[in-house]
Formats: sequence, structure tokens, C-alpha cells
Amino acid sequence: MGNLEKVGACVKGQSVQALLVQSQVLSVLEQPAVDLTRAEKLLPAQEKINKAIADGQDTARHHLHTVLRNAIDTAADIGSFFAARHAAVGLLESGTDRLAALRVIEGLREQADESQRHAQLVATDLQHLRDSFVRYSSDVAAATTELAQADGALASITRSLGGVDARIGDAIIAAVLGGLANTGGVVRLGVGAVATVVTGDRKNTLVAGGGAAWIADAAATALAGLFDEKAGLIRQHAEDHAVITLGCGIAGGLAALAASATGAGRAAQNTADAWMLLADELGGLVTGLRKGQIVPDALSRLLAGDAANADVGIIRGHLVGAVTEVDVTRTVGDVIRASLAA
Repeated sequence: MGNLEKVGACVKGQSVQALLVQSQVLSVLEQPAVDLTRAEKLLPAQEKINKAIADGQDTARHHLHTVLRNAIDTAADIGSFFAARHAAVGLLESGTDRLAALRVIEGLREQADESQRHAQLVATDLQHLRDSFVRYSSDVAAATTELAQADGALASITRSLGGVDARIGDAIIAAVLGGLANTGGVVRLGVGAVATVVTGDRKNTLVAGGGAAWIADAAATALAGLFDEKAGLIRQHAEDHAVITLGCGIAGGLAALAASATGAGRAAQNTADAWMLLADELGGLVTGLRKGQIVPDALSRLLAGDAANADVGIIRGHLVGAVTEVDVTRTVGDVIRASLAA
């Protein structure tokens, strides 16, 4: 059943994206409120930035408690389907009449329909997550724009940090995907400080966007280097534009989560579509049975094949068994390297 293989591939892609989102969500939860300075003129911007951070953390908690759990359930759905299909093949091979075969295939189709609804719910929830963090990022960016006024540094800093954030996202996907089907691998999630920015007489720690996920050690080493590069860029920009750099960093961290949610939502939609195709395929078997175009004995051969079953079980194990380390007293790069050295 080619469409079942498609479901397996989509679940794998969705799982990688879910881990990327989870790492970003954890970083947002650790972002402290900003304390720019005692200068009264900065207080309105500080209030807007801190409100966006607080709202983002409320949304992030909802994701961890609800949306992520639903995403894990979608990985469990295909495992349940493989088990039901295996039982169906055994029943059909033992010999059964057409009516009994119809009940078996209709049961599988109903299970595929239910799995499609689960995946669609995850896709919808991730779209809401994306929309929320686009708004929070925009709110921080607007407050930062007020501080920058006509200063051209804002666009330059935003562009500079956005470029490295995109590369970090790609590197996390590579670091997870490289070991996702490996039984010996363990998914690790790390959260640390991206950088510290001194604004006036205050130190502010930038954590949003400082989440990482990895399985493959070699890819994790490269990922740590990218976070080091981002920290260096922030220090460089902060020498002349500390407050603007901090605002851009927070806006960028929230935007990175929005971008990750977009990718994860697209992957979940692909999973939902693959389940729908599988349900349609099973519906075709039901029609063929009713019309006498397919005999029960032939169904076991059509349903056979377990190529993707093992991978799916491993993937779900990675999702529920991820090891998380949070230490905002160290940089993300140092958190990753310490984990690799342990």
C-alpha cells in the first residue's frame, strides 16, 4: 500500500519539525523580561516588549501542554494502524468470507479517517501558533522601531540576525533528521543564552531563539558553531546599538518560532493529506469487494508489507523520550558542547 508508506514518510518529517518547534518554545519560556534602563523615555517600549514576551510564554505553555501532545499522538496513530493492519492480514490469510472481509477493511478505513482528523487538528493548532508568534514578533519589532527612530541600524541588525536564524533552523533539522531512525540515538533538547546585552547599567540575557535539538553529534558540533556566530553578531551590533540589538534579538527569536511553526504546520498538513489518500485507497478496496472485483484472498497480499513500521516506533520513542537541558547561565553553544562531552 503505497499511501501507507507516504504516511510513514510524512510522520517522520512532521516529527523532525515538531522537535524544532519544541526547542524554540522552550527558549521562549526561559526569556526573562527586559530591563532596559531607568530612563523614562524607554519605559513605554520596555512595557510593550515585556507584554509580547509574557503573551508568547502563555502561548508556548499551551503548545507544550496541548499541541505537542497531539503531535505525539499522530505518531502513535500510524503505529496503531500498523498493528490493526497486521491483525487484518492474519485474519484474511486464515480464510474469511466477503462480509467479514468488508468489516475488516471498513474498520481500517475508519481508523485512517480518524488519524486524518488528528493530523488536521495538529496542522490547525500549529497555524494558530504561527499566527500568534508573528504577532508577538511584530509587536516587539514595532517597539524597537520606536526606539530606533530613523536609525538605519535597525534594518541592518534585523537582516544580519535573520540570516543566521534561518541557518540555525536548517542545521537543527539536519542534526535531528540524521539520527531520527537510529535506535541508538537520543534526541537532546538544549536551551541556553544566545548572548548578554548591556543596556545602560543593566544586563539583559537574550534567550528567545536559543533552543536547539539534535541527535547526530557531528551535526550538533556545527550547530553549536552557528550559535557562537550569532552571539558574536549580537555583541558586535550591541557595541553601538545595545537597546536596538536586544529588541531585534527578541523579535527575531519569536519570529524564528513562527517560522518553525509554519514548517511544522505544513508537515502536519502533509500527514493529514496522506491519511486521506490512504482512506480513499481503502475505500476503493471496499468498493471492489462489494462489486466482486476483489476477492478476500487477494486482500492480504494488497495489505502486506511492514517497511516503515520499525522506523515509526523509533520516531515516537524519540518524541516522548527527548532529554532536555536548560541552563541560561551558559550560551547555547556551550550547552550543546557540554552535552556532547558528557
